Amino acid sequence: MEQEAATQLAAQANLPKPAVTCPDDLVAKVGATLECYLVGPGESEKVPVHIEVMTVTADGTANFNISVGKAAPGRATPKSPKG
Repeated sequence: MEQEAATQLAAQANLPKPAVTCPDDLVAKVGATLECYLVGPGESEKVPVHIEVMTVTADGTANFNISVGKAAPGRATPKSPKG
């Protein structure tokens, strides 16, 4: 999931691929969500990334949306550790 999200985010922003870290795997079920973080090349600040499954194909492939900089509705935005 992390590599796929990083590749899509880099392509969308036409920037180098960020490091994306997710606490778990994304379940291939419509409406399933996952809260991850990204760190851009040369950066240290973690930015929240919200991933949501929009559709699932007959072979089980999940198609998902990625939102950067905000948490899922009803969830607090994760804070970056200071250091």
